[in-house]
Amino acid sequence: MIMEYRDWGLSRNQIAKMLGTSRNSVREVFNRAVELKISFEDIQETSENKVYQLFFPNRHQSEIFYNQPNYEKVHEELKRVGGDSEAFMAGIC
Repeated sequence: MIMEYRDWGLSRNQIAKMLGTSRNSVREVFNRAVELKISFEDIQETSENKVYQLFFPNRHQSEIFYNQPNYEKVHEELKRVGGDSEAFMAGIC
């Protein structure tokens, strides 16, 4: 997400605030992207875990400790009118 927001032209401060992370973490990703000469266009089809491994190969696996929701399904369901939200949430959680 950081690289995508950077591609949109957002500042470190804006990105950090939106993601609830530190400016230093955002700066670290910015700096690593420059070192590796990687742009958002280069990684936009790559999973977040693979991008993390590419940027920080010597670190442990991604710091995400839970299964990511299927956002495509979430967006489809949210567009529906009159859907069963309890059944929907049970299906994605």
